[in-house]
Amino acid sequence: MNTEGNASQVSFEGEEHTSTTHRIKKRSAMVSFVMRVSGGYVKDEKQASYVLVVVAVSLILFSLVLLLSSGSESNKDTFTPPANALPGEVIPPAI
Repeated sequence: MNTEGNASQVSFEGEEHTSTTHRIKKRSAMVSFVMRVSGGYVKDEKQASYVLVVVAVSLILFSLVLLLSSGSESNKDTFTPPANALPGEVIPPAI
């Protein structure tokens, strides 16, 4: 038995057949769409992700602006007849 401790000469069965496997990253459909439609402005997945985040934040802000502005205008549109109006002149509200 060899007791010199020379580990470089020890080989195990199956070591000769080691193969490297590469992980294949699958792109998101939205990222691929942004990269394809951008016309070359978006060059990699990171930039496409940033574009998607900016679009999402912009749409959320736009929705909030529409939601908040429509609530304040609806109160201005209500009609209140004058107190001295005759009953025949007042149109009842639609229910």
